[in-house]
Amino acid sequence: SNLLLWGSAFLGIEKDDSGAVSELWPLRPDRMRVIPDARKYVQGFVYEHAGERVAYLPEEMVWFKQFNPLEEFAGLSAVAPARLSVDMGFEAQRFNRNFFANSATPSDLAITSDETPTDEEVSEFYSRWDSRFKGSSRSHRPILLGRGMDAKRLGLTQRDMEFSKALEWSVEEVSRAFGVPTVFLGELENATLSNVSTFERFLWRNTIVPELKLIEDCLNRSLITAFGLSPETHRFKFDLSSVEALQDSEDSQVAREVSLVNAGVMTPNEVRARHGLGAEAWGEAAQSG
Repeated sequence: SNLLLWGSAFLGIEKDDSGAVSELWPLRPDRMRVIPDARKYVQGFVYEHAGERVAYLPEEMVWFKQFNPLEEFAGLSAVAPARLSVDMGFEAQRFNRNFFANSATPSDLAITSDETPTDEEVSEFYSRWDSRFKGSSRSHRPILLGRGMDAKRLGLTQRDMEFSKALEWSVEEVSRAFGVPTVFLGELENATLSNVSTFERFLWRNTIVPELKLIEDCLNRSLITAFGLSPETHRFKFDLSSVEALQDSEDSQVAREVSLVNAGVMTPNEVRARHGLGAEAWGEAAQSG
């Protein structure tokens, strides 16, 4: 979550008295300060919380960071390029909420008068208006204006602003920024069994797996050595073998194995071993041509 929302995430490495890694603490990115160093690139990290400061050496921190072309010591969140869309959706929702909280009475309603009212008359008018129309319990009450007064709408209506379309556009923009198809955000109007399966494979292969690779690289760079192990002999790696969306269909897998056997690349017994089947005498030799 921190990596997606802030572009950076931190794990503080805690060791026991013997020097062995005992705990990993997730630390909030907004409370973390990176201390640069001219020679070592990073001198350390300072975490601030409740007025206290805790210093970490580079070898005591796992730093996950998205690429940022503007600041090398801070990650760039996927929210950043979609920030305007997020703000627009938020403001549209707030506008709509205030509209109904105000009994669906437009806030850009102008009351004109043939005569210039005094400050006392304006104040009294607003007081009477609020007492009669403010709040959902006073909705749809008729308006009575005095002689020479007129009501005009200055702004646009929700229909003129295409309110629902604006919200849909905001959701689509954020969806693109995070690489999540809208079908997984509840947009099921055009969803079918076939395209949902395709979208699921797209989500895993183009969004989740690259993020997992980034996490793997950071763990292998910082945490392997913290355990006193060599990166050349030990590696962190996510097990994705049980993710159905990343597996080939049974038909395509069978077709590929048949092609490998017919091409002499594999023997039938090697294919049988893949599926947990015992060897057969007729399966020892590879097929030719």
